[in-house]
Amino acid sequence: MRFSAVVPLWQLITVVAFTTCILLANIARLTLRIRSICQPIVNRQVERGVATVLLIQRIQHPILDIIFTSASVVVSVEFYTAFLPLLLWSGRCKLAIQMTLLMALCIYIGTFLKDLVSGSRPSAPPVRRFAATAIEKEACIEFGFPSSHAINTICLSVYLFRHLARHLDSTHIYVLWIAGFLLAITTAIVIYGRMYLGMHTPIDIIAGVIFGVILVTFWCFVDDRVNLFIEEGKNVFIFWTIICLLLLAAYPAPEKQTPSFEYHNAFVGVILGMVWGLRIGNYHYIRSALTIVHLNSWSGALVLVKRLVVGLPVVIAVKMITKLLAVTSLPWICLHIGLPVKSTTYVPALKGMIPVDTTEVDLELKKNSDSEKLLIDLKEINVEAPKYGDDVEGTKYGDDQKLPMATSEIDLERAEPLGPKNLNFWLKFFSLSLMEPLDVDTGIRLLQYAGLSWSAVGVSYIFKHFKI
Repeated sequence: MRFSAVVPLWQLITVVAFTTCILLANIARLTLRIRSICQPIVNRQVERGVATVLLIQRIQHPILDIIFTSASVVVSVEFYTAFLPLLLWSGRCKLAIQMTLLMALCIYIGTFLKDLVSGSRPSAPPVRRFAATAIEKEACIEFGFPSSHAINTICLSVYLFRHLARHLDSTHIYVLWIAGFLLAITTAIVIYGRMYLGMHTPIDIIAGVIFGVILVTFWCFVDDRVNLFIEEGKNVFIFWTIICLLLLAAYPAPEKQTPSFEYHNAFVGVILGMVWGLRIGNYHYIRSALTIVHLNSWSGALVLVKRLVVGLPVVIAVKMITKLLAVTSLPWICLHIGLPVKSTTYVPALKGMIPVDTTEVDLELKKNSDSEKLLIDLKEINVEAPKYGDDVEGTKYGDDQKLPMATSEIDLERAEPLGPKNLNFWLKFFSLSLMEPLDVDTGIRLLQYAGLSWSAVGVSYIFKHFKI
């Protein structure tokens, strides 16, 4: 059997090109170069935009606080994780798939640009920043440019309107106009509310709207092709998995730790699990099992309620089980194949492997390859830092030189030290900077959301069995 018959040539070219771009970007330190150009420009525009935000905030009222805070939640990641399964279980299978992929694309581009540019939010004070919910408090930690709420709202509203325009006949044209009006009002409230709440300045909003229009326009051209590939394409399972992992690898390192990568990671898991579920469970069978629910009748509403009662416990249970299995097995697998790992949340035994902040030290030691190797050793194994005046691999440290810092004690006894002579191939391949171990939390979070999405699709078998 010819190789091209199993793996299409375009897939091979795509993976090789994507991987090459990631490697070249790491070698050229492209993230730092782009940030050094864009960040000062964005920050200056943010400072100028503070006056506009203060002008908007002259009119304040508790009711407006509630309205704009609620509107922000409507286009959050939490909203999509609830809204998209509901859309799927109502029988709008194709729309749910395309909306999930579009929102994953929007969240990825939005968070990617935020952490790439690392532009600041408007200073508070003088700006009044209103963060009443846990979602908004997390949003305050993120960078500001561009507004991901603006991107998501534009894409959601335009794509839903397009869907209605394509599927409503001329006798229901009034429904289309009413829907368009409501979507436009919602978009305006969300965008205006981001400045009212002190989260963004005009430059963030304008950039978000521009990127949103570009993304939804692009998606309107390719959505049916992507859906056809998922439904009937070759080598979908492996190709989709590789692309999702490359998306994680391509994500830029921000100036400081933010929740942005977690949002992106969660949605990559969602689209990965969704495609797994559709391919394993047979796309056509799932579409036939998820009959369309018409909510304009009591019987249709009752069917949807039954699906929610049956489906939600299954999805929650699968998500918990997937997380438990990932927490138990993933660190063990990584350590046994030679991948150094750390954890900040899920695996307490690996928390001791988190490297300390050595930003200033890194800048000092980048010019010296021998010193850089020493820094790697000190970060990956628990050793005592050399004293002033000591010779370390031919390098003598004086009073005017900064020394590398050792990490805290490693709790995991099975973790093997990695020196310059036995630094394994995997670490060299996955991290060109050779500075930090891989964060196992990324894989755990990816798998648990993949399990959630896979179960949301696979629960259609249960619906079929119980005839609901």
